[in-house]
Amino acid sequence: MSRLAWIRLAIVLIALPLASCFNDETTCPTCPPDNSGRIDVLLTQNSPVDSLHVTIDSGQPVTLKRGGRTSFRDLSAGSHSFIVVRFYNDFGFVFSRTTTLAVRLAQGETRVIVLHNEFPLVADASRPGWRHTGRANA
Repeated sequence: MSRLAWIRLAIVLIALPLASCFNDETTCPTCPPDNSGRIDVLLTQNSPVDSLHVTIDSGQPVTLKRGGRTSFRDLSAGSHSFIVVRFYNDFGFVFSRTTTLAVRLAQGETRVIVLHNEFPLVADASRPGWRHTGRANA
């Protein structure tokens, strides 16, 4: 075979698996599966917040104490609504503050919500080299 034929064969062998990802009739082995998103909520140890209740998409609230972390797994791509109720103990008086967040996930993406001071920080925790178009609204 000539050199040009070998080059064409190499291009075809590389292009076939890439083109299969764009075919709706077959599954893509390199694409993340459906409902593979994850959002972690982290309350730092030195936070002024004593504990919090986290609710995602009107589900059951999860209680998180200072220094704790929880994960919401198997989430679909799209926007997810969080309600975070932060509890403070100030000189024996307990009071709370409620924050609502909308976090947008791409398929297979991971986000981390860190509650450090008086505000939540939504950070991207995707795999290195993984490109996505999701944005977080906080």
